[in-house]
Amino acid sequence: MGKAAEKYEYDVCLSFAGEQRRYVDAVAEGLRGRSIKVFYDAYERSTLWGKDLYEHLDYIYQHAAQYCVVFASVDYARKLWTRHERRSAQARAFRENKEYILPARFDDTEIPGVPSTIGYIDLRATSPAELVDHIVQKLRTRYPSPKRAILTPRPEAKRIFKPWKFRTDAKIWTSPVVAGGVVYVNSSDYYVYAIDRESGQLRWSRQIPIPIWSSMAADQGGIYLSAIDLPSTGAGVLRLNVKNGEPSWGYRVTGSVASSPVVIDGVLYFGTLDGALYALTGGKKRPRWKRQVESAFECSPTVANGVLYAGNVDGNVRALDARTGKEIWRFKTDGQVESSPSVGASVVVVTSKGHGVYALDADRGAMRWVVQTEIHKEYTSAAVGNDSCCICSTNGHVYSLDMNDGTQRWHYPARGVIEPSAPPVISDGVLYVGTREGYVHALTLDAGDWVWSRKIGDDIPSQVVVVDGVVYACSSASVYTLDAKTGRGPR
Repeated sequence: MGKAAEKYEYDVCLSFAGEQRRYVDAVAEGLRGRSIKVFYDAYERSTLWGKDLYEHLDYIYQHAAQYCVVFASVDYARKLWTRHERRSAQARAFRENKEYILPARFDDTEIPGVPSTIGYIDLRATSPAELVDHIVQKLRTRYPSPKRAILTPRPEAKRIFKPWKFRTDAKIWTSPVVAGGVVYVNSSDYYVYAIDRESGQLRWSRQIPIPIWSSMAADQGGIYLSAIDLPSTGAGVLRLNVKNGEPSWGYRVTGSVASSPVVIDGVLYFGTLDGALYALTGGKKRPRWKRQVESAFECSPTVANGVLYAGNVDGNVRALDARTGKEIWRFKTDGQVESSPSVGASVVVVTSKGHGVYALDADRGAMRWVVQTEIHKEYTSAAVGNDSCCICSTNGHVYSLDMNDGTQRWHYPARGVIEPSAPPVISDGVLYVGTREGYVHALTLDAGDWVWSRKIGDDIPSQVVVVDGVVYACSSASVYTLDAKTGRGPR
């Protein structure tokens, strides 16, 4: 940097709420990769250890950086430490009377002392990499003749997308699982298939002599599936080796397992039709914990921020400590909960069969809002964006609801049937959903505008998956890949 810049310890400091850490972490990594000196708490653990944080953070946000990026959100506005950081930054801005605070917004929450007239970056339409570019450009504009170079990222080799189609011998009812360089699917021909992501060629297949009706889960070493009756183990879950599909262990339960398992940090979570929730570690003979309730779990649990959220057919939604299984809160809806809960920054969204869409406070379980629906309608799980959630009804309509109050933002008629097991998915500001008529639709998240539609088969009974700009979808007895931007796919 130039001489004026060298008096600062950091080029930029980041002020944010913990709920948005995943996004901010990507920004910090991008800045570090461009030789930007960034104050980010995760990089300063040893430095912060033992310090009076109130005084030290006041120094950092008031004196130590050229710019302060404030990641504004509803969570940011209500946190004590973010308020302290913001006030320190505001004191600096007031004293110098020049640009210092750079607002970046996850939503439209008003932040005290940051006027709405100040130019900001809308993070609802900005990726972490794009925000890094904006920050670098800001630094270059202020100090056009730097002493040390701000690195320009090396251009990545352009990935050439080659669409492919892989056919099994029977109908595929479940979503594909993409892990590493492999796509895993299970078919009603009693086989699990491992397909190369790039070429669409078979790596291996493994016969499982019973039909698997739920989607699988995967981590670095294993593929996990659940079934009503597993060979040699009875009902429960089974782990296959990712290298060859060889079964490595199984765990038997007394009640049938109808939903997909969930694996987080090496721990497997699932529910049973006799009302039990399990947490398993590494195929041990005894579970980490088991919690028994009164009625069946027909949908998969959701695990986020150390909490497991699960709904069951008696209409209850429960939040449990994922480590111990201890109940944190419980909320009773007016109907059966047959779709997995969806978790946003501080809200849990659940759909109750025939009764509506509920938004619950993630920490306390209190209802924030409910949208009542017609009795005969069923809905998918929600796809949660930064400030909206999207759900689909089985009569083929897609709705976007405001996360603050549940008001409808937009509505799109997909002109087909959308299965409850085929919720929408959001990727890079675009929403994707498949229909029973075999169409994949892509819509803009902010306005519900049509981007593209493509017919790939006769039926899409499960959720599509989007990874690295590619849509993976199962229809009839085949797996298809589509370009996420254009919908281009195999002929």
